[in-house]
Amino acid sequence: MVAVTSKHTQACNLPTLNIGGFFAMNDANGEVTNRYGREIETAVRFAIEEINNSTSILPGYRIKLFSENTHITISRTQKAFFDFVYYKPTKIMLLGTAYSLTAESIASTAPLWNLIQVSYSATSPVLSMHERFPFFYRTVLSDAAANDPRIALLQNFKWNKVGIIYQFESIFLEVVSKLRVELGAVGIEIGTYEGFRDDAYEAVQSLKASIITSIKSMYVTAIPKTNFVLKIIIANFFEKNGHSVMCEAYRQKMYGKNYVWILLGWLSNKWWDKKITSSRYNCTSDEIIAVIDNHFMIDPVRFADANRTVPSGKTVNQVVTEIEDRLGHLPDVLPYYSFAYDAIYAMAYAMNDTESRLANKKKSLAGFNYNDTEMAKMFKESMDNVDFYGLSGHVKFESTGDRIGNTKIYQMQCNTIPVAVVKITIERMSIDLGLFISTGTVAALGVCLAIALL
Repeated sequence: MVAVTSKHTQACNLPTLNIGGFFAMNDANGEVTNRYGREIETAVRFAIEEINNSTSILPGYRIKLFSENTHITISRTQKAFFDFVYYKPTKIMLLGTAYSLTAESIASTAPLWNLIQVSYSATSPVLSMHERFPFFYRTVLSDAAANDPRIALLQNFKWNKVGIIYQFESIFLEVVSKLRVELGAVGIEIGTYEGFRDDAYEAVQSLKASIITSIKSMYVTAIPKTNFVLKIIIANFFEKNGHSVMCEAYRQKMYGKNYVWILLGWLSNKWWDKKITSSRYNCTSDEIIAVIDNHFMIDPVRFADANRTVPSGKTVNQVVTEIEDRLGHLPDVLPYYSFAYDAIYAMAYAMNDTESRLANKKKSLAGFNYNDTEMAKMFKESMDNVDFYGLSGHVKFESTGDRIGNTKIYQMQCNTIPVAVVKITIERMSIDLGLFISTGTVAALGVCLAIALL
């Protein structure tokens, strides 16, 4: 277990507020897949130093971080949690975890120790169930927050029929379940709804079959009608499995100007470049790009305006520069460190508010223990009232513990312009009976005259 504190030794005599931090440094096999965990911990360490040097936030205390590697597994995450609570010193709050499944495992356990948990990147809508996870908060937006922007995008382009394909994971099941209801409420038809576990072959085949059926159905009866061919596809998947979706879509020729894919924006930079082969799929990056050309992505806003002032008195641009200077490189994946930085400040503000209220009871934060339900209740109330502008923007929580924030819609564009739908109109054409007789008579006379002249 590694302890991180302020470098300023003059604060060493102050009482400490110990935070247990969960970081994904490597995977279950011990392999470092990227530098994501170190990036997050660097930003957290930076925020702690700022707070420990502040005269307005927790001036009588210093924050101390105890970090554990989750290895992105529930078992290692649970072990880290029990190490935090069974080994001294007492932890006053928990930071993390990075991934939704591991965050959920802690969120169901932490209330038994009266511990507030703040995650910086767990996005599953399941974690919005505050009656089930009453001590859970997050500074990143829930994936369900992408639904309203999706619907706004569809309505803006007057796209009134969509297909949905998603991976069978709890993080996606809850999102698409809510999306189906919300689409129906605004009159947008769901042409097909396909799910898959690891191999998307059958799901993509069904998706293509639904498109063909939509086209064929227009020619069944020759009655006046207008219809739309389903070619707008909302897809939710992890990037590793996204390759199978897009590779099969390429095989099925589900790309070009008549197709629009709408994806989640938290897939890593150039995820399609990562070589993933299997017995069924072996697509090149160019083939994947052919499918996702002009696709839309829905993503949370990760940074406030560059000149916005944050609690330390610095600008967003100054903090970003200092953190990335410490990293020595640009983030490997889409940056989440702004949410981690703001998570530390959210916890600090909540503790600061609680401390002022405890003073009236002649108590202090230093007296917290795992049986202190009164202080835990005060922490929750203070977290509910957190309201500040941080590195990622305005930080405030809903009653569910979800972050109130903004999303952005952006598009990967190459050489084509996306077309929403192909509009096909089928009508029976008729002609006035009198006109038909007179025209027919003239034509018959013409034929007779031609024969007589032979």
